[in-house]
Amino acid sequence: MAEAGEDLDFINLVSLVAGTAAAELGEKKAGALAGKQNLPRARQFINMLTALQKRTEGRLSAQEKTVLEALLADLQAKYVKAAGLDKNDPSLPMLGRLAAEAYKQAGKIK
Repeated sequence: MAEAGEDLDFINLVSLVAGTAAAELGEKKAGALAGKQNLPRARQFINMLTALQKRTEGRLSAQEKTVLEALLADLQAKYVKAAGLDKNDPSLPMLGRLAAEAYKQAGKIK
């Protein structure tokens, strides 16, 4: 189990990566205008968080796990909406439609 300072370091790392993903999704930063979306880069940062989640499974404190799961779920839902995967669009590739359906069933998007 990690010490309190290590918990904070991990949470700061996760927050930094999540903030970068959010910025790539076009979310505005405090005191700034919303930026341009870069969905491929947003997906890369979301994938980094997913990799961190998998690689640290069973080794995180309750607080670290909660923060990581919440940020990841939020970013994944925002990515699905930004990419238009939440729409029932027959022109979407099969993989996109399957991903959108999985997110809907998981309750991550409405």
